[in-house]
Amino acid sequence: MKKLLSLILPLFLIVACGSGKYNANKLMNYTDINEMFNTPKKYNGKSLQISGKIFEEPKVDKDQVTLKVWRDFEGANQLFIVKGTTKDVLAKDDYIKLEGVVSGELKDKNKVGGEILLPQIDAVKIEKATYIDAVAPTIKEYEVNKTITQHKISQTIEKIEFAEKETRVYFKIVNNSKEKFNFYTYHTKAIIDGKPYGVVDNIYNEYEKINSELLPNATTTGVVVLNPIQDYDGKNIRITTEGYSYDYNLHFKANTFNIILK
Repeated sequence: MKKLLSLILPLFLIVACGSGKYNANKLMNYTDINEMFNTPKKYNGKSLQISGKIFEEPKVDKDQVTLKVWRDFEGANQLFIVKGTTKDVLAKDDYIKLEGVVSGELKDKNKVGGEILLPQIDAVKIEKATYIDAVAPTIKEYEVNKTITQHKISQTIEKIEFAEKETRVYFKIVNNSKEKFNFYTYHTKAIIDGKPYGVVDNIYNEYEKINSELLPNATTTGVVVLNPIQDYDGKNIRITTEGYSYDYNLHFKANTFNIILK
């Protein structure tokens, strides 16, 4: 019965509240979207762009889909309801991004049984997204393709992506030596304007991981995630990396990549 009500209530709220027209030139800002989860009715008729991760299997009725979505899925926080149409086939745990209008609220229960109000959004556009799209969209990307080689171990920074929540450095490491090589991912550091930015340890991210222990004649690629950097365009960024060979007669200095971001 509860599941049936959860499907019926959103329809009632659309009729009761009205959704208004989507206006791409007048979107809710970051602060408004956060506040919407506390007082959904206050934002009825407001337009927004939002992303998240589908919490449970979509409910499909002909060409209409109803979704329950985590905005902050890493913190299991900020659930909302979406209704609309999409050409994409969606499933639980997919990431989505959407454009729409706040159209009402739906009563639900939290983990401890308390009552919460979920914002409801009438979507004009729903698209399947990537983890990056949903969590930390790229603001600026720089192609780098710089390589440093020591003792037949080559490390290349292929590109750097800057996002509001993080900085992503894309590496390629090639071991052309006769011994295993160990790359210290967590020793990677960026310095810009004299300020250091270290590695962010996030168990939820879905980026390709660097194989820290690299066999002879093997290659690994992956992403090292650093703390967010806000002021970077046109500046010099210095990225340092460390590692060691299982041939203990070889001594590796820290690699320093000097990169002008332009």
